[in-house]
Amino acid sequence: MVHPTTVTLALDKLEKRNLVKRSPRPTDRRTILAVLTPAGQEMLGAATKALADADFGLAGVDGALSGRVVGVLGEVREHIGDIQP
Repeated sequence: MVHPTTVTLALDKLEKRNLVKRSPRPTDRRTILAVLTPAGQEMLGAATKALADADFGLAGVDGALSGRVVGVLGEVREHIGDIQP
């Protein structure tokens, strides 16, 4: 759901910061995979911890409501073909 140009620009910036590297896809030479570098994996771990520590921005939202939000977003992703049902 993101324009290809936007993805390319984001990857350029991440690659410049040594957080990802581009790798050819073995089964399709037209496709490039973005692979996390060790620095990228470290950054991902720190970002995940920071999000969890901040309750993913949902402080004060009880488990039942956050569960419903996750469920609805899952349905939306299924309908747009982002994930398999």
